[in-house]
Amino acid sequence: MRKGSRRTGLAGTCGKTATSFRPRPDEASRLPRDDAGMETTCKLRSAIGNDEECTRGWCAFWEHDRAGRALEGGCVLERLGVDFGNVSLAYYLNDLRCALERAAADESAAQSRADVAQLVPADLAGS
Repeated sequence: MRKGSRRTGLAGTCGKTATSFRPRPDEASRLPRDDAGMETTCKLRSAIGNDEECTRGWCAFWEHDRAGRALEGGCVLERLGVDFGNVSLAYYLNDLRCALERAAADESAAQSRADVAQLVPADLAGS
């Protein structure tokens, strides 16, 4: 580049330069609220300070539809009218939920191992 020459770069050859700027992209007053993604928050997890979406049928406290009953599936804790304001009760129920979900996972894993064992021929299984 020669001394005293100006470098124009791409701005002179590609479109127009920006003439004004909009408000900052992270300006709080302009951010839309996006609550549509979360159908329902889990009241139990919210009571202990964790705002999470309700996992519905995956939760240990979810009551599934039963044949012959007009009852829709739903949260057993909500149906019972549990006081979610009682934080110590909420922590206890959360621990119980975790234990029930671990037990279900362990039971499922044991059943899966038994199913796989049935597929192994007797001469390879050591029986």
